[in-house]
Amino acid sequence: MKKRKLSKCGHSSMSPFSSKIVCGECGGFYGSKVWNSNSKYKKVIWQCNKKFKNKEKCKTPHLSEEHIKEKFIKAFNNVIENKESIIKDCEEVILSLIDTKAIDDEIIKFEEECEVIVELIKSLIYDNSRKPMDQDKYNQKYNFYTDRYEINKDKLAKTKEKKQELIVRHDKIDAFMNHLRLNDNLLSEFNEKLWYAMVDKAIVDIDGTVNFKFKNEI
Repeated sequence: MKKRKLSKCGHSSMSPFSSKIVCGECGGFYGSKVWNSNSKYKKVIWQCNKKFKNKEKCKTPHLSEEHIKEKFIKAFNNVIENKESIIKDCEEVILSLIDTKAIDDEIIKFEEECEVIVELIKSLIYDNSRKPMDQDKYNQKYNFYTDRYEINKDKLAKTKEKKQELIVRHDKIDAFMNHLRLNDNLLSEFNEKLWYAMVDKAIVDIDGTVNFKFKNEI
């Protein structure tokens, strides 16, 4: 959802290719277009959504759905042929992602610092209400504490987001590996379930080459 929001492109669940095919020149998503919609030559093609929106149109070519499917079958079969090696690499990556001690320690540190600053602010407010204080000094100290709190709060949020990204990476690679273990046969026809399970995105180059990035990050 985060990637789709940043892309500023619409997402449709009508096709497995929506929000999956990326223009290698501008980074925009490919979208479907219907050619000759009112004739017997009607054809659905996919092209960069930003192709005619920039000063210079993207040079990446349009693709037919049949072409995308053929490219996926070829890429998937290449993965199957190197299955054991890829699974071993996945297992090593997962081991590195499981160890979150360093990032957990950072989260605890920032949480504790936030708690200490909150107590300092409470104490300052209490003192100000109980005895005469120089209000300029009070405001200066109050602003100092609140600035420190916001800085630590921001660091805490970013660290938690970083940990969440590691969890998502772990889950994607683990799911990819499990699907790979369950499949030994080469594909002879397009399999939509495997497309969703295995493909993170497909990047189209200017020469028409389609590079698939699978969910194990290869």
